[in-house]
Amino acid sequence: MDSELTIILKQIKQKTGINIDAYAETMKFSATTRDEPDWVLPSSRDFTEVFSDKKTEKTFFYFRFRNANLIGSISGSGETERNYAYLIMSLLDSTSSADDNLSRGEQLKSIILGDYTRQQVQKFMRKFSVPDVKCYMLIVSAAGNAENVLEYMPRYLSNEYDAVVLTEDMSCSLVKFITSGTEVLPETLAAGIADNLAAEGMRVKIGVSEIVNNLLEINNAYVQASTALRLAKLYSSKESVHTYKDYILVKLLEDIPKFKLSEYLFILEKEGAKAIFNDPDMLSTAEAFLNNDLNVSLTSRELYMHRNTLIYRIDKIERETGLDIKKFSDAVTFKLISIIKKLL
Repeated sequence: MDSELTIILKQIKQKTGINIDAYAETMKFSATTRDEPDWVLPSSRDFTEVFSDKKTEKTFFYFRFRNANLIGSISGSGETERNYAYLIMSLLDSTSSADDNLSRGEQLKSIILGDYTRQQVQKFMRKFSVPDVKCYMLIVSAAGNAENVLEYMPRYLSNEYDAVVLTEDMSCSLVKFITSGTEVLPETLAAGIADNLAAEGMRVKIGVSEIVNNLLEINNAYVQASTALRLAKLYSSKESVHTYKDYILVKLLEDIPKFKLSEYLFILEKEGAKAIFNDPDMLSTAEAFLNNDLNVSLTSRELYMHRNTLIYRIDKIERETGLDIKKFSDAVTFKLISIIKKLL
């Protein structure tokens, strides 16, 4: 058991008189105020803060300790125990007094990375008068150029609440708060930043999140933007801006167990198709055609390829795979096969 966490829980027991059990799912951290721990799993994990579990006759709550997610529990599942759980969460939050010694940027970084509890984020919002307004996240990834990008980014702070911090992999994370009705769309801002940085000699890739309700959800936005960048790398995309919604289909398939993906691939892919999907030239031709909305003229110009050569390749894909990618339904099937093969 973790001695520091045990001490903290015993201090809270002295104030409340309540025994508390706590553990991380990995059991990296565990602690109890009892002589013998009573670590019981909640009957459901579908709760965000406090869960009065009638099946186990315990009240469960989430909190964080040393950047790990922990589950705490106390005996009883009534309204009184529920109120005690919120009190204990508040007391656990108050033990992180070290937060007061951190700068606004350091605290915001912890919020972005999901290292703060909901109560800590609310405390941060009160302390720095952060409004309860919609916001979003841009992650600017610049290999070897992070410090130069960081110096450049403050010009995109349009109000006193916007901020730029260095996060994982030395990427610049820009938090934008929507405080007026004249804000540009996230992807439009990202495209402008990418173009301006390119003009300064800095080639970047930018992950763009969806708009979330407030700072309490900014970690979700961070995960979305970083997922967009990760999947863009997987697909070797040459574009500079990558929005989370662009990769929703890929993310949906990624969340499916690999054995199920293998089953789907077996159903979708005909034997002769393997040669096409293993041929980089044929695959890149097909993907360019799909990305250009099945437009032969646009694709031939983009690839600097004669129109007849492009049509020959499209016909060959149909012969080998049985998929006429000039048709929308077959194009979707081809795209699914391509995504599944990369995920596998």
